[in-house]
Amino acid sequence: MKSRDLLCLLQLICTLAIVNSVYASDDSQRIVVNGGTTTCPGAQFSRIQDAINAASPGQTIEVCAGLYNETLQIANSLSLKLDSGALLMPTSISQSTVSLASGNPIAAIITVRNAAEVNIEGGVIDAGASGISQCAPNLMGIVYQNSSGTVKRTWVRNTQLVSRLSGCQSGDGIFIQSGNGGTSRVTVTENRVEGYQKNGITANEVGTQVEISLNIVVGAGPTTGAAQNGIQIGFGAQGSIEQNFVTGNIWSPCSSPDQCVFLATGILIEQSDNITIEDNSVGNNQVNIFLRGDGIKVRKNNRLFGSVVLDNIQVAGNSAEIESNQIYNSARAAVGVSGNDARIRKNIITNAQIGILKSANVSSIDIGKNDYDDVDILFVDPSPVLTTPGTTHPER
Repeated sequence: MKSRDLLCLLQLICTLAIVNSVYASDDSQRIVVNGGTTTCPGAQFSRIQDAINAASPGQTIEVCAGLYNETLQIANSLSLKLDSGALLMPTSISQSTVSLASGNPIAAIITVRNAAEVNIEGGVIDAGASGISQCAPNLMGIVYQNSSGTVKRTWVRNTQLVSRLSGCQSGDGIFIQSGNGGTSRVTVTENRVEGYQKNGITANEVGTQVEISLNIVVGAGPTTGAAQNGIQIGFGAQGSIEQNFVTGNIWSPCSSPDQCVFLATGILIEQSDNITIEDNSVGNNQVNIFLRGDGIKVRKNNRLFGSVVLDNIQVAGNSAEIESNQIYNSARAAVGVSGNDARIRKNIITNAQIGILKSANVSSIDIGKNDYDDVDILFVDPSPVLTTPGTTHPER
């Protein structure tokens, strides 16, 4: 054999050895769970929690199609990948943790606590059979506390109590929280969240950093129960909200601005500063975007439409930047402002009673280069009524 041919053969053998080593390494990081189907070769477990308990840090748990009647507790770094036919729907959900802010009990289907990196992808998380018969504990789908990772391409649904408990401030789809000096850095992307009673996606408290993008969040529509919020960042949490679709958050007793005790929102920023909101489609909510924080940027082609009773955007904080958005079909004003130093520029404002509604207590505002079409009054200064008539009643 020629030396060149021998060299090529040795290179090929080395390459195959490396490939085989990689595959062996990948396989050693993989745990398979079979919920009873016959198309799940190589499964080691029939329960997801057993696989979690057996997993080493960094391992991937693959959950095959099937119905899983269990709740999960995760305190170790791992990836949980659920097939499209995997349904996690426990018939009884009990307290799994407490709020790090209030100490109130929480009952979640998946609870992630004190874990450096937990990635959840795929499947359906359904709380429709929770069995909870009173306002407490607070029912939730997925909870991250002092933990980081990703929630991706998951359908979270039915985090709501029975109809007689519809007024309880309970029922979040995805809830992220930090406390006691801990941190949470979570990416929430490409999920569908619906059937929640209180909030779709919530990120709260100092130490929490989130990227919330490309999600579909659908509220209950007009309801006399809890005033809903589609996406909430609050109480010192930080992050961005980009390219989401949010709709159907309406508290029906708020039938006019002077009779609005509570209000529902599509996107709610509550006591958090410097949040970025870009390129979202938010419509048919009572208030599509509500800002109670400073330095918040609502810009780069958010499409806001069909506010119900109230305004498309309400600005209750200072130094907001409302720029280059499309704002359609406002029930009252396109933008209501009760905070100072708002910059409202280069927006397309179409079909509204009022373009910009300024509260009497606002000392400075920057308005320019907005494009108005079918707007009865471009600018009201000062407002003869309360710019923010009701409370948003945020989740905590």
